[in-house]
Amino acid sequence: MSLRDYINRFTTAVAASAILLTAEFDPLQSWRFQYRIRPRDIYITAFGPWIRFDRNPSEDFAIYLSLLGYNTEILTVDFKEAPERLMRIIKEKKPHTIIALGNGAASSSYFDVNITAKNLMRGQPINGSLPDSLYLPQNNLSELVSKLSHSGIRHTLTEDVGTYVCNALFFSGLDATRDSSTRFYFFHVPNDIYSNKDKRQNLE
Repeated sequence: MSLRDYINRFTTAVAASAILLTAEFDPLQSWRFQYRIRPRDIYITAFGPWIRFDRNPSEDFAIYLSLLGYNTEILTVDFKEAPERLMRIIKEKKPHTIIALGNGAASSSYFDVNITAKNLMRGQPINGSLPDSLYLPQNNLSELVSKLSHSGIRHTLTEDVGTYVCNALFFSGLDATRDSSTRFYFFHVPNDIYSNKDKRQNLE
């Protein structure tokens, strides 16, 4: 499978899981979807360069997906600015699905499906009125895992998103979409996809 096909398959699987959770069925149409998802109904967020990374794998994903018609936002690795930009997307654009991407561990060869976000930023609660952790809704998770597995996407479930900007973004997104029709997911991109120069050039 080519790198482009792999990225397409990943994005399609995530989008399909969100569609199935919100689709309306018409029994007269043999249970066909009345709701049709389009790339412009989905927002992809990713992070730009930071610290020792002059090029962020998640940004490469977003750039490629933008060529396919998906809305993309490259976020600054900043505790305040990244969540604020995400909040603007949710409030102003009201997308069907947001797929937030971050840079995975250097040794990772799987997509990390993050399921828990900590109410913690720089040693202090992000929101003192909320619990210590927020979780990806179970129905979202079950459908997502099913679609990723069916598509052959290598993935792991993790309750540890860390305590850096990825966690702040994930927590803010889960909080903002709790009573919203928008589906929000956060993944860490497998870093080793871009360890080979030839593979990276496939996206350029």
